[in-house]
Amino acid sequence: MLFIKNLSFTFFLLLSWRLLSQEVGYFEGKLVDSSNNSPIVFATIQLKRQSIGIISNLDGSFRIPNYYQDMGSQLVISCIGYKTVEVSLADLSQNNVNTIYMNVEAIELDSVTLYAEKRKKQSPRKVIKEAIKSIPNNYSTNHFSLLGYYREYQLENGEYVNLSEASLEVFDLGFNEIDRLTTKVRIYDRKKNNDFAINTLSRMPYDYKTGKKTISKAFLNNYGGNEFVILRIHDPIRNYNLDSFDFVNELQSDFLVNHSFSTLGSLMLDNEPLYVIALKRNHPDYLVKGKLYISKYDFSIHKIQYALYDKVATKKRLGNKDSGYSVQLIFETITEYRKSGDTMFLNYSSFQNSFKLKVPAAFRTEQISLNPGKKYVKITFNAKPDAKSAMKRSSYSLRFKNNKLKINSIKIEDKSVLLYPEMDEASLKEVMNSLKNNVQNDNEISEAIEVEIGNVESVNGHILNQELTKTYYQFREFFVQRVNEHVTFTKEGPFMDAKEPIFGEQQVVPLGKEFGIWMNTPLKTLKTSE
Repeated sequence: MLFIKNLSFTFFLLLSWRLLSQEVGYFEGKLVDSSNNSPIVFATIQLKRQSIGIISNLDGSFRIPNYYQDMGSQLVISCIGYKTVEVSLADLSQNNVNTIYMNVEAIELDSVTLYAEKRKKQSPRKVIKEAIKSIPNNYSTNHFSLLGYYREYQLENGEYVNLSEASLEVFDLGFNEIDRLTTKVRIYDRKKNNDFAINTLSRMPYDYKTGKKTISKAFLNNYGGNEFVILRIHDPIRNYNLDSFDFVNELQSDFLVNHSFSTLGSLMLDNEPLYVIALKRNHPDYLVKGKLYISKYDFSIHKIQYALYDKVATKKRLGNKDSGYSVQLIFETITEYRKSGDTMFLNYSSFQNSFKLKVPAAFRTEQISLNPGKKYVKITFNAKPDAKSAMKRSSYSLRFKNNKLKINSIKIEDKSVLLYPEMDEASLKEVMNSLKNNVQNDNEISEAIEVEIGNVESVNGHILNQELTKTYYQFREFFVQRVNEHVTFTKEGPFMDAKEPIFGEQQVVPLGKEFGIWMNTPLKTLKTSE
């Protein structure tokens, strides 16, 4: 027995060494719904008979290190709502993105029935009540660790920006302990992925004082900028007995009170029947929609989707009736657990929120100068001005010593507008002397002539100096690749400082200790449909 343990440890070291001694290549795949060619998001791709797996991305993509092919591995791909498929790594191409189709597992419309001796019919509310009550029985109260891939990024016009990635191990003392106070995290690897676009403005912290970066009708504590802490707090199952987020609040005492529920039916996941229950809250200012997937066997919660929307009432009326309202996503959290034996462990968690960012005007002034020889004021913009608005004298005001100067004519040269003011030689000489006395660069006229520019537009329709507000979506995601149910919890670090950003001044454990974790970097182009 001792020999087997030593052999396993040696094999572990050899594989760890192999990871470090060669450049790792990857199989790239994409999961697609066979009925409509849409990507399958957050599906589990697991190596058969091994406790190693990853989760598909927003576009259904995933990456598997190619050294697993030498081990003759099969991929077992499963997702709630789809039929499980198996794929041989030997059949996958290493040069192209492999498309794998999955078939929908139809929801069976039925009444909610408890799997008990009398098979007594119950309401969805009673099923959820039983599921919450059963959390201490269905989820681990012992020490365990989760090894996985963490990432945070934003979506700008449907593209990834500011992608940062890390390999982490989460040491959890069990569901009887308070997660924020007792759970420790070790960072094995991290990077800000410079292969993806970077937007320094959208990366800045939330700023509610100036309103430059805000979440509409919501406030998100940045917990020192540690996005992983924010993600953990938005796991309502792990924090079922603590206050988490509106309108879930404390899951065990507030969730049932704050929402209404309806039965959608049932479906199968790995031969286990699941209730599919819709949840809703209709508030005057907010709308909540979501789903729960609960086992018919033991009431374990496999998945909870929860989205909060801001209601935006329309101003249009049809007769005496409002035409309705539109909704804007404030945040959405998706948490999924999977069984290992009889115990549920986190499979992945995803939290996204929208935010508003004030960005510099798309059309703005770059320079204002004076050509004394040709007697014109030159206004240079960052883009070509629209001739119709730029040629109007009413769009400009020129003043010298508080006296308004008459504009005789206007010309446009590419990105510049030339204003010819009515100015005699004495006034022009006085302007030039003022320039020399007030500014070092005698081509800048801001100290000599007061220039105001009004309603000028660019050829693209942007209004001069109009500050823009753009909507972005911030994502924080953790995908478990391996569960260690028998970890020995140690107080020895280094551990992540929960008060500091992951990608700030944090200690990182050498890479040799992170065997079994790899970064499931998404494809560069986010394509969410074929």
